[in-house]
Amino acid sequence: MTMNIDRRLNECARTLNDGKLLDTLIGGDAVAQEHKYNKYCLSSLNYREKAHLLRLDDQENCDSLENEVYPLVFSDLVTFIMESKSKSTDPIVFCLADLVKMFKQ
Repeated sequence: MTMNIDRRLNECARTLNDGKLLDTLIGGDAVAQEHKYNKYCLSSLNYREKAHLLRLDDQENCDSLENEVYPLVFSDLVTFIMESKSKSTDPIVFCLADLVKMFKQ
């Protein structure tokens, strides 16, 4: 039990990059040093770690979505412009705000 608490504290501190907690834990076994952690502090630390990991996961998902979507949107935009140019012999002016509205739908 003691080793599990110490291991878990170290994992959470490293994941959260919590310098203050890491400084406290650097001396070795937290329980042997008589560091007091009540169950509410441990729960709070676990929740902070889970929230941090979820934010990292969400950020990775968002980045991968942008990498997939941007090339498709750009391709559609270029196709739209080229088709508009081929339909008219007059110079065509595109308002950026109108193009943004087209892709927000």
